[in-house]
Amino acid sequence: VEYQLSLEAKYPQALLNIKSAIVWLREHADQYAIDSSRIVVAGSSAGGQLASLVGLTADVPRFEAQLELKYSTQVQAIINLDGVVDFLAPLSLNLERKADSPDAFWLGGTFVEKPLIWKEASPIFWAREDKKIPMLFINSGLPRFHAGQDELVGMLKRWGIAHQVHTIDVQVHPFWLFYPWVDSCIDIIDQFLKRVNLKNRK
Repeated sequence: VEYQLSLEAKYPQALLNIKSAIVWLREHADQYAIDSSRIVVAGSSAGGQLASLVGLTADVPRFEAQLELKYSTQVQAIINLDGVVDFLAPLSLNLERKADSPDAFWLGGTFVEKPLIWKEASPIFWAREDKKIPMLFINSGLPRFHAGQDELVGMLKRWGIAHQVHTIDVQVHPFWLFYPWVDSCIDIIDQFLKRVNLKNRK
């Protein structure tokens, strides 16, 4: 799915782009023989943060009121490769940033200037016990890219929501692009999706 980057549009436009694409898939499911009951949203780095946010904010009016929704934006699983789930977690918030850092630029200001937006853009704050969406996390060996993940995983575990965490322990953020790690990612994703059995999730 193509979404607008920060130079084109600020938050939450990228989120709305992806939600619109999910609706489009459902709207054209018969035309393209798509099983719209088994849609998985996946992303890496910033895309992983967005995939988690999309999956955990399905049908939330705050994000969808401005879209003409004929179908639900609910997905059946989320795959996050090295994407932050909590901008307010110490591993993220304590980073030294300039006022024009990529995240501040995208969110329209620094945390001091826009604290509620930084919270709103953090997927962990939208996790709910009644949202039984399986989540797969594939991490690099760079902890700052999975800020807040331990807390989110604890919540999923407590609520009995299917999840897995895999760490490819290399100091390479875009590991999913390179051999041999790309093969490992494919295998991990394939095994996870078979395990959670999306055929039984509507």
